Amino acid sequence: MPFYKQIWLNADTAIQLWELTESPIDLLPWAELNLSEKAQLESIKNVKRQCEFLAVRIMLKKVWKTRQIYYTDSGAPYLEGEETYISVSHSKRFVSLMHSKYPCGVDIESIESKALKVAGKFLNDIEMKLIGEESPAKDATLLWSAKESLFKLLRIEGVDFATQLLIEEIENHDKRKIHSEIVSKKAHTNHEVLFEYIDDQVLTCVLDTEKNCYAHR
Repeated sequence: MPFYKQIWLNADTAIQLWELTESPIDLLPWAELNLSEKAQLESIKNVKRQCEFLAVRIMLKKVWKTRQIYYTDSGAPYLEGEETYISVSHSKRFVSLMHSKYPCGVDIESIESKALKVAGKFLNDIEMKLIGEESPAKDATLLWSAKESLFKLLRIEGVDFATQLLIEEIENHDKRKIHSEIVSKKAHTNHEVLFEYIDDQVLTCVLDTEKNCYAHR
């Protein structure tokens, strides 16, 4: 099985990465699906989405054998029972699962020109200046991914990425992090987005140990 790696952020928080190389038939025995999950899988017609669905369940079973993923009306994943938060993302190459006892958000993206082409839709004028001349596609993808992680942390609909999910500063040192802010009618909160490059992919995540994101709900 191509379980790629596990990244521990603290004793209660980890990100698992799965590299998509197998077929649904290969993955199915490892997923240990219950009847409800089997019905969900059968409703998915796209083969890649089937692989993503199975990979997430396999990674979840590595942590909790009997727990099942449910979804809110807006499509955000959650676990019933004890207070545990999860976030899921997938790119062309990977599936990522983040789990913590704190609210969290994770995103993984393939570095392409797609984000650069639409940067004006999710970045404000100040953030546009964070896109450098040397690697504009890479910079734009990082900024998009960071805002995706913030959005998944927030878990509310109708968010304007350009005016409500704000990137203030990027630190490219040993501990790569992005200083950011979430702005809504109810609150302004500061958050730290961590990031890592994996070949032609960028992984971002945000962890809210103080649960400040609840102020926006």
